[in-house]
Amino acid sequence: AQSIWGLSADQVLGRLQRGDIEFLRQLPAEELGDAPRLGAGASYCLAQHCTALGLHDQAEALLAQEARRGRGPWRAEAALELGRRLLAQRRYGEAEALAKGGAGHETERLRIEALYWQERDREVLERLQSRRRAGAPWDAELDLFAAVARCRLAEPGWPQGFTDLFLSVRASPLHLRAYGFLLQRDALGSFEPATAAWFAAKDLLYRGQAAEALGRLEPVLGQLPAQYFDGT
Repeated sequence: AQSIWGLSADQVLGRLQRGDIEFLRQLPAEELGDAPRLGAGASYCLAQHCTALGLHDQAEALLAQEARRGRGPWRAEAALELGRRLLAQRRYGEAEALAKGGAGHETERLRIEALYWQERDREVLERLQSRRRAGAPWDAELDLFAAVARCRLAEPGWPQGFTDLFLSVRASPLHLRAYGFLLQRDALGSFEPATAAWFAAKDLLYRGQAAEALGRLEPVLGQLPAQYFDGT
């Protein structure tokens, strides 16, 4: 019976159901705290509508509210989405703090990524090792995190991580990132010239520069194992 933003709860829900969401633009930020009165998961759902309207600050505030005060799956989803937004904005410390309060493999992955961007490489490797032992979901970007962390720590044998990464998946954005990292650190000298040329070729392949990639590879084709070209 109580009003929410000058409307009854049924009126608010009716508007949302009809897709009439423009009224959200008029809501003062200090009144977003009333969202949970609409029901479980309301802050999370309203955050999606605010995002659609380009109201990113309001969306972030609603996600934070759901992550703090929500229950069940809405709380977990809000925390993950908020964490991804924080990472995209390079707010790595905030993303790490948010992930610390959560549970589950996805939250732990978010925490690992936040640590990676803060260059806390020893912690990254420890958490990746724990993830392996737990049999948690794995993806190629985690291999990139591991390879970069070992390089920055100058661990013995670190170049193998990059070789494995370039072997494990087809030419992809990961190869742009990996190759760019090696260039930035002037670290390509740690590899055989033929292997370095192969890295460059996969970088070029992903960029759509097939002729240039072939030009890099032709002088060293006889020096590379056949497995380097499986699934390129």
